Amino acid sequence: MTKNDFNKLPECVKKQFSKPLTALYNYLPTRQTANEMQWKVRRFVWKFKDGDHAAAMFAAETVAKNIIRLYGDTAKDLTFVCVPASTSEANRKRYKDFSAKVCEITGMKNGFSAVTVSGEKLAIHEQHKGEKKFFSTRTVELKKKMLQASKVLLFDDIITKGMSYAQFAASLESVGAAVVGGIFLAKTVIS
Repeated sequence: MTKNDFNKLPECVKKQFSKPLTALYNYLPTRQTANEMQWKVRRFVWKFKDGDHAAAMFAAETVAKNIIRLYGDTAKDLTFVCVPASTSEANRKRYKDFSAKVCEITGMKNGFSAVTVSGEKLAIHEQHKGEKKFFSTRTVELKKKMLQASKVLLFDDIITKGMSYAQFAASLESVGAAVVGGIFLAKTVIS
């Protein structure tokens, strides 16, 4: 993202980038050559995204350990919320048990049920040469009563530029939550 692109963002989105953002692993895109350790990270992230239970439980323990390291006893005052996946099914498979385990270990409030992916709808976008492209977009509903006055720590599996995190954090704050930062399984790096 260029400085000019960043400056065009709404203030509510821009301010999210000034909050603490922690990534636990480095993730190399597949177009880059990776060593064995980098391949292990790739496979782990892919399994997590696919909803693999063992990967989710390992991720939950790793994320929880790092939340306790970063926030100590104050973690118990936070609500754990995941940036929603693209579909209701993917969101449930990826985050339901994972969120429960993170919150069991840390003592955080589980915000999984405060965010609902209610389905997909088809969006049509006009392209510059008159072509039409069809995209699926998710519909996300926030339960305001569950989020109001909550201090939220956001989780997402991968952060690249951070726009998904920042836009979702701004959405949570629009219903009265206070996002304290984000924690991510991995950060995309270009070598």
